[in-house]
Amino acid sequence: FSTLKNNPQEDVFMLPIGLEYGHYDKFGYPLLINIGQPISTKKYYYENNQDVPLAINAIRDIAYEEVKKLMFNIQDLNHYQDLYIVSHICQNMEMQKNNLEPTLFNQMKIRQAIVDKLSMIEDENFWQLISQYNQYFKRNNIDVLLLSMAESESKLKNSLICLLSLPFFLSGVIGNGLIWLILKWLDKISPTGFNATIKYAMYLVLSPLYHIILALVF
Repeated sequence: FSTLKNNPQEDVFMLPIGLEYGHYDKFGYPLLINIGQPISTKKYYYENNQDVPLAINAIRDIAYEEVKKLMFNIQDLNHYQDLYIVSHICQNMEMQKNNLEPTLFNQMKIRQAIVDKLSMIEDENFWQLISQYNQYFKRNNIDVLLLSMAESESKLKNSLICLLSLPFFLSGVIGNGLIWLILKWLDKISPTGFNATIKYAMYLVLSPLYHIILALVF
């Protein structure tokens, strides 16, 4: 906002950007970068009488709403898993019905439309609809169980991953823990904007020295 204050004729724009992944868990899939309309900070700066905190809150709210339009989002946390699965399974059927090409952008829009429509349903009717979806999936041999996600399998898998990665975690703590503590301590004694540069320089100096000491000790 200092730019707007010192140069009233100028404007600074924020560009909302949403990301959509071809697959949320695996790599090697396409990525959609969805760019929205620029947001004028000057507009909200002067609408709020040049009050910086009020302008920041106004821009934050409008940016939040704009970014929501650019990505797949589920606001209903109570039914998050069910909405997520239904929208992904039904997307192809809906795309065929609407004669849409199978692009990542169209898939995102269709899934979002499904979620928005289902989120408007009352809670009791929602579960009835989910039951109907389950019956449809069963009739069409779609192996999905919406209302009982495999949480135990997921927890077991995560536990095994944590156990297998424990040696790497411990080596990381031993190899970088002391340096990390020193850099965090620097933040407390001198919380300035110049800290990032100082910390970077300190890391370049301390890291090789620390690892040479570790090599000599062990």
